[in-house]
Amino acid sequence: MANLTDFFSSKGDTASIINEVIFLKDTVDVLTTADDRVYLKGGVYETDLTLYPDASTTDIYAGNNFSFATQTTYVNGMCSDGTHLYLVNQNEDKVYKYTNAGVYVAVYDTTGTSTPYAIEWDGTSFWIGDNYQDVRQYDTSFNLIGSTIDLAAQLNTDGIKGIAWDGTHFYVLTYSRTVFKYSSSWVYTSVAFGSGGQTGYVDGITSDGTHIYVYRGYSTWSVAKWDSAGNYIGVAYSIPSGEGGYNGTLAWDGTNFRIADPSTDLVIKIEPAIGIDNYTYGYSGVGQVGEGQNYVRVK
Repeated sequence: MANLTDFFSSKGDTASIINEVIFLKDTVDVLTTADDRVYLKGGVYETDLTLYPDASTTDIYAGNNFSFATQTTYVNGMCSDGTHLYLVNQNEDKVYKYTNAGVYVAVYDTTGTSTPYAIEWDGTSFWIGDNYQDVRQYDTSFNLIGSTIDLAAQLNTDGIKGIAWDGTHFYVLTYSRTVFKYSSSWVYTSVAFGSGGQTGYVDGITSDGTHIYVYRGYSTWSVAKWDSAGNYIGVAYSIPSGEGGYNGTLAWDGTNFRIADPSTDLVIKIEPAIGIDNYTYGYSGVGQVGEGQNYVRVK
C-alpha cells in the first residue's frame, strides 16, 4: 500500500484538502492515512452521504428501477408526489401510477385533455399540459377541476413538452426548448430561457425545490441545471451510452432523479453519491507519470 506521508513529503508539500485528487500505485477502494484522512479510489462511489459530509457529491446511475412495458409501450411525461411516480401517455390519453419501487398501482383517463404531454404535482393537484398550449388541473383521482390555462400568449404555436414546480413557481418547457416561468396562479413572470440541445428531442423538466433540471437527449446526453432565475449552472448528470434514449422524461422523487426512456420502456434511477470517475495518468493530461490510480480525498 502507498504511504501517503511519504508521498506528500517527497513532493515537499503537506497541504491536503477535501476533494483533492492524487495518483498512487495502489488498488484499495478506500485508503485511510495514519492521520485519518480518507481517500476513495476513482470509480468507487459511496451513496451514504452522511459518511463524508464535507465531500462533493455527483450523480450516478443506480440501475433500471422498473419496466412499464406490461402496462404501456410509450410515455412522454412523468412526475412524482414523493411516494409514487405518474407516467403519462399522449397516445392513450392516460396516466399510469407506480410506487417508487416500480409496483403498478392504477391507470387514469385524462378526461378533458387530449394528447397529454406533460404532468406535474404541486403538492395538492396534478397539472397536465397538452401538446399544444393548454394546461389543466386535476385532483388526486384525476378528475378535472378548474379552468383551462391557455399559455398561447407566450408559447404561440409551440407545444408543451414538460412542466416543473419548485414550490413557488411553475416552469413550462416547449418543443423549441424554451422554458417559461409562471407564478403559482399561472401568471407569466417575464422570465424565459433556452435549455440547449436539439429542438424536438427533449421531453423532461423537473425541480428539486431549488434548481431546474432539463433532460437533453439527442446530441447532448445530459441533465442540465439552472437556477430559478434562468441562469445556467452546468451539467448535473452526463448520460452514459445505453442509459437513456433520444427522448426522455425526467422527475425528482425527493431523493433521486428518475428518467423514463420511451425507447426501452424503462424508468431509470439516478442517485447522488460521493466519488469521482476512474482514470489513470494521461487522462486529459492529469496525474504524474508512474503513479497510476486516481484517488479523491473525502475526509
